[in-house]
Amino acid sequence: VETISLIFGSLMKEIFLGYRSALLSILAMDRLTATKAWAWYERGTYSTLLFFVLQEAIIFSISITIAHLLVYEFITGMQAVYCYAILVLVGTSFLSFVYRLNLREVRIMRQGAVVHRYSISRTYQIMENIAMLTKMSVPLVVVCLPPFIFFPIFDRVPPNIGYVGIRFFSASMYDLWLSM
Repeated sequence: VETISLIFGSLMKEIFLGYRSALLSILAMDRLTATKAWAWYERGTYSTLLFFVLQEAIIFSISITIAHLLVYEFITGMQAVYCYAILVLVGTSFLSFVYRLNLREVRIMRQGAVVHRYSISRTYQIMENIAMLTKMSVPLVVVCLPPFIFFPIFDRVPPNIGYVGIRFFSASMYDLWLSM
């Protein structure tokens, strides 16, 4: 029997998983904006706040769409995992691109200051981006990996062949990962 609370709980679980998977791309988009539009970004005006709201709207729209498709059985669990994997791969690639872009900007700045192009706040923004991407990228990618290990084990190991313990262990580790 599928109750409203069970459907709601399943939707929330999948929205959270989609949010976590898409977070890499949104972080990269944020840091790219901070690199390219540093003066606007640092001003902290209402348009900057609207930019953050837009980021959240993008991440939630992706998450809610995949969750809705999965919970109402338009796609299978493995297809949802494939969608999340694509989100993680795109986000990781995008983070790598932004990190390398910031390193290139540092190399350009080290060649010397150019009148009307050099800014101390831009220098600090790029250094902040590099520090943040260095400290956060690997942990965020590692945090995104468990569903790609545990859920496929649960989904691909057939029931009633003697591996029920492994299947349920994988399902419980998947749920434990989501709760943490």
